[in-house]
Amino acid sequence: MSASSKKKLRKEQKIQAMTERQRKEQAEAKKTKIATIAFVTVIAVILVAFVASQAVKFWQRNGYTEKNTVAVTVGDHKINAVTMSYYYNNTINNIGSLVDQYGASASMLAPYYIGLECPSDLSKPLDEMVKDEETGETWADYYVNSVYESIQRNYALYDEAQKNGFKLPDDARASIDAEMAELKEAAQQYGFPSTDSFLRALYMNGASAKSYKNFLTVQHTASAYYNHYQQSLEYTDEDYRGHDKDIYNEFSSYTYNQYTFSYTQFRGEGTKGEDDKVTFTAEEDNAGREGAKAAAESLLTATGKDEVASMVEAMEKKPSISNVEKRLYSTIKSSNEEQAKWLADSARKEGDIALFPVVTTDAEGKEITNSYVVLVFVSRDDNLDKLDNVRHILITPEEVDSKLTGEEKTKAQEEAKAAAKKVAEDLLAQWKEGDATEESFIALAKEKSEDTGSAAEGGLIEGIHRDSGLVTNFKNWAIDDTRKVGDTGIVDSDYGYHIMFYVGEDEVNYRDTLIKAELVHKEMERWNEELLAATPIKAGSRKYMNTSVVLLPATEPVATEPATNAPTTAPAATDAATTAPAVTEVSTTSPAA
Repeated sequence: MSASSKKKLRKEQKIQAMTERQRKEQAEAKKTKIATIAFVTVIAVILVAFVASQAVKFWQRNGYTEKNTVAVTVGDHKINAVTMSYYYNNTINNIGSLVDQYGASASMLAPYYIGLECPSDLSKPLDEMVKDEETGETWADYYVNSVYESIQRNYALYDEAQKNGFKLPDDARASIDAEMAELKEAAQQYGFPSTDSFLRALYMNGASAKSYKNFLTVQHTASAYYNHYQQSLEYTDEDYRGHDKDIYNEFSSYTYNQYTFSYTQFRGEGTKGEDDKVTFTAEEDNAGREGAKAAAESLLTATGKDEVASMVEAMEKKPSISNVEKRLYSTIKSSNEEQAKWLADSARKEGDIALFPVVTTDAEGKEITNSYVVLVFVSRDDNLDKLDNVRHILITPEEVDSKLTGEEKTKAQEEAKAAAKKVAEDLLAQWKEGDATEESFIALAKEKSEDTGSAAEGGLIEGIHRDSGLVTNFKNWAIDDTRKVGDTGIVDSDYGYHIMFYVGEDEVNYRDTLIKAELVHKEMERWNEELLAATPIKAGSRKYMNTSVVLLPATEPVATEPATNAPTTAPAATDAATTAPAVTEVSTTSPAA
């Protein structure tokens, strides 16, 4: 082989070797690239999954689904599930708090304390207990409907307030700020990182300080505007006289004697069983009813109240006796309309007598009469009494050490009361040494009075009459017929010592305040019905409402975010316009009052 041929062969071998190496390098590079792509892909998948999970958590925590779920539409407002939870959870928590405090007795107390009924069975979920057999309404339905009513009422009033340019009073704004400050403090106390996280634990994802403040603002605006409208109602003497022209006696008070005969007095001794329980036969019960009726009817032969009293005194089986003095017509009517109508008859005169059977229903739904009431008319009072206005400065005794007991506690209380009296006497003397005018008394009341309800108004209490719900000593001082403008004095009560200043008689008398109360009530009913009719409501999704609550003593809720000590109930929120007529069902037209 020639040298050139050998050189060519070595070159080809070198090129081939280089090509083989490149192929190997390229193969290795390809493998590395594939591995790198696979690695990057896995990392990307993990990152996407992580980001997705964080996004889901962010979405859930911020409650985008809840905030975009329409729970109820009222007027032009679409109320989302979060705001609905503020209303609904607070309602359930109010019921639950009552149950915690009073147990089974809550079913009797709930209507008086919170204006809602409560089931007697507290051991079952609300959505499993039927409240109304005819309609199939459950207790959960009942509470949801009550929330719809509150929402409709609040937004109807809120919209009317906005339409009329009503500005929320400063005290209402201060109240909202105070409630929000309490929420913030509670969040810190229970170890929540923020007010928002605290609200999410109490209500649901999506709850926030901003939306809760809006919720409070609507409530407070509704309540304040309701009161504003009510207080704006004014009437003239012509209005009063026109209203009571044909129902004059309905605004009077009545004094009468009432004698009640019960069948239990006349049915004999019954039969005592082995368990010492006394039972009565149907015949014995009927005999008792006949005996009660006969005794009551015997009084109808009397010619006046004195003869009735003598006849009752001579009876072997005496009725229960009530000597009623100056009872308002409305009070009598609330317990027995027939008796009220008889007493209010314009022809009624002293000594008139009437018999009223008291009809009830037995276990089988049959009407029976177990007692008879005899009324003897004594007098009518047309309630033309003057009303009195006073100012007062309250000085309360200092609280004694809670650790004290027995005589030591009594002595400390007496000393605190004596000290309060001395302060009151010194203040009155100080006022008298000055110009002793009503203006100076107002200034002193604003500075010194401990009655938070009247201090800002210079201690003013208006429209005092004999039926006013004031402490007796205070009321009696104010309505004393000998009282003159500018009279002063010191009156003691359970609250402390009151420095009194007599302002004078009110512009209207007691009767006209009664008439005004009825005129205002009727106007507020009309106005509310009109607002509700203009604010239709339509139920939406109930998905996020916990309708399976069991009204047993509350337990600590599971916080959705870290907390050292979660609260047991949501913050209390009072419903607006509680005196407004209640609606009974969700409707697109005016709800029934």
